[in-house]
Amino acid sequence: MKAIDIIERLDGIPKGESDLVASIYEALSDVEEIDDPKNFFPLAFKYMRERDLADFGIPGPLSHLIEEYFPDYIGDLAESLKIKPTEPTLFLARRIFNSARMKKDKVSLEASPKLVEALLFAKDHLELDQNYIELIDEMISKSGC
Repeated sequence: MKAIDIIERLDGIPKGESDLVASIYEALSDVEEIDDPKNFFPLAFKYMRERDLADFGIPGPLSHLIEEYFPDYIGDLAESLKIKPTEPTLFLARRIFNSARMKKDKVSLEASPKLVEALLFAKDHLELDQNYIELIDEMISKSGC
């Protein structure tokens, strides 16, 4: 399925909806593969930023779909973190850091500095909720970078 078709389905969920888990599961229920994942990641992260107060689940169906394409989304994740960290994007970053630290996954280890740079940028240049600042500090301190 094309990225734009998936995003159109997600955009069909009312913006005011605060619990997105069931709606996103329904929207993604028949998505087996993304034909153009490189086009999907920026749009998916934008979707997360636009609905930053909504519950996407932990990690939630959209994050699960994105994670199927690891490590292809790392650059777009870093860019999204620089624009506006959200609960789902911070969760994805944390999973990469955990994989680097606990599993010594080579790709995760290589991605860590890029994500640390993005998180430091966000912390230094954006107005963030104190909880996000503490989470960022914790991730960076455990990243080994």
